Amino acid sequence: MASVELREIRKSYAALDVIHGISLDIADGEFIALVGPSGAGKTTVLNAIAGLVTPVSGHIEVDGRCLFDSAQRINLPVHKRHLGYVFQDARLFPHLEVRRNLLYGRHGAS
Repeated sequence: MASVELREIRKSYAALDVIHGISLDIADGEFIALVGPSGAGKTTVLNAIAGLVTPVSGHIEVDGRCLFDSAQRINLPVHKRHLGYVFQDARLFPHLEVRRNLLYGRHGAS
């Protein structure tokens, strides 16, 4: 398990604001649910934590490790975040071949 800290995360697509400054603390071992209507930004929040989308501003930290901070210009790439979640549709890392995509979740896989 891991602790997660989001501070004032904002994300827009063109003129549409999707995330409006969400702040959230999830303690190690704590479970939460993101709920809301379609288009509310639930998947965008998860994608921002994973590094699949880049917020306009804010701070994302997991287990005390900064993954994104707009003020400090920190934005770790997906493959260096060492995070994962189950997508609602199929996704692959474009920089990895098929075998490495399939083995990505295994430690020590090559």
